[in-house]
Amino acid sequence: MDKTWVIIPVYNEDASITSVVKFVRRQGFKNIIVVDDGSQNPANVSGAKVIRHTINRGKGAATKTGIQAALLLGADYVVTLDGDGQHDPKDLSKMLAPLHHGVDVVLGYRKFSPRHMPLFKILANHLANVLTGAISGLWVKDCMCGLKAYTARAARIIIRTCGDHYEYENEVVIQVSRHKLKFSQVPITTIYTRHSRTKTTQLNSIFALKTLYFLLVNQSSRVNSNRRRRRN
Repeated sequence: MDKTWVIIPVYNEDASITSVVKFVRRQGFKNIIVVDDGSQNPANVSGAKVIRHTINRGKGAATKTGIQAALLLGADYVVTLDGDGQHDPKDLSKMLAPLHHGVDVVLGYRKFSPRHMPLFKILANHLANVLTGAISGLWVKDCMCGLKAYTARAARIIIRTCGDHYEYENEVVIQVSRHKLKFSQVPITTIYTRHSRTKTTQLNSIFALKTLYFLLVNQSSRVNSNRRRRRN
């Protein structure tokens, strides 16, 4: 695990990030980067390297900052983990296992429970899957899940994404398709803490439509750019 780095982007997660880092370290992972994306009350985190954005740039931007730092530090493998405590650090080894057998990207997927998550959020997630699949040509079970793992080669490709907010998660799938990266999907445990249930979520119907708009515009720009290059 010496060359495996765990990246945790956070924004106002001072209520949970200390315990998240502690639990990650208990699983044997010592290389941890917390990227504080302009939090109003930055948490003091021990046991991890902390990178701070002076302003809030978005989850995608914070994740890419962490991945870039890990690559500069010589990472062979990178795992991204949400900082609100909903991901079980015990799943990290399970996420990494396929990377040792020729897989480039591992995507975690959650089992949505109506008992813990409002129906509209479940429907919004399914809508995001459908929209992303229509654009990328790949069907994934949970494109919005923040628990992902990459080889260094795949990570260098993934950080070329344009999205700086939650659409980054969708763009990862598009990059996997565009660059023909070998990927695997792994079921993960979702921990519904009071904090993760009550915090404001960005995954709703309006967000799904904004994401679709971003992806369509970005895809159209890429197509037009490729056409111009071919003409020249």
